[in-house]
Amino acid sequence: MKLKKSEDGRFYDVTELPSRGMPYGGLLPNGTIEIYAMTAQMQKQVALLARRAPGEVVDKIIKSSLKTDIDSNILTSADRLYVLLFSRIISYPTSKRQFKVMNPHTGRQFDATVDLKELNISYLDESWSEPKEVTLPMCGDRVTIRSLRGADELEISSEVVARRARKKGKSDDDELGMIEATARQVVSINGNNKMERFDKEKWVSELLAGDIDFLNDEVTHLDGGVDFEIEVTDPSTGHTVPISLMSGEYSFLEV
Repeated sequence: MKLKKSEDGRFYDVTELPSRGMPYGGLLPNGTIEIYAMTAQMQKQVALLARRAPGEVVDKIIKSSLKTDIDSNILTSADRLYVLLFSRIISYPTSKRQFKVMNPHTGRQFDATVDLKELNISYLDESWSEPKEVTLPMCGDRVTIRSLRGADELEISSEVVARRARKKGKSDDDELGMIEATARQVVSINGNNKMERFDKEKWVSELLAGDIDFLNDEVTHLDGGVDFEIEVTDPSTGHTVPISLMSGEYSFLEV
């Protein structure tokens, strides 16, 4: 891949966002964006993520990746993840990642290769609108939802870190973060758009499993983006093993 070079000497390329720019009120009229390749300094920031650094680190990496003049805080979460992925792809000679994956059926590891260029991406179409109204299948509540933005991610991360500190690292912060993220995406419930954040979080936490799964699926359809939940095949047995490229040892950001 031959990259372009900016006036200040940084390498970059142009790509189309999964949102195609539709959530940004004409700021990205053709849905394309210019993204810098990762520098050594940015790679150091990536290393901090493995130590559960706060969301400010992720935001700093995203801001450093944007050549196009747009506020990273207004980008949807799906677009922000795509920015990171695209920057990762154009920063190395190969877009392939190799892993050691444990086969739970045999208890043995196998070598797996994933081409980051081949991940499935869902793009928004002209029918997209926000907020979107859905009816939950179990409780029957009518809910309007919106996309999560960069500003939301920063606030959620700060709240999770604060809760973890108050509980001296023993907080179930991953679950709390998911509940808070879902609550922030809820605009109204049965026509009530004046609910406090705490009341929305309580409502989300008490949803039946079928309703929360439905709601999460609808949010995914609203956002589009990259599917980082994939399956790899053990060549010696034919077993398929699900892995997530979002974090941990299989993170798409790692080398």
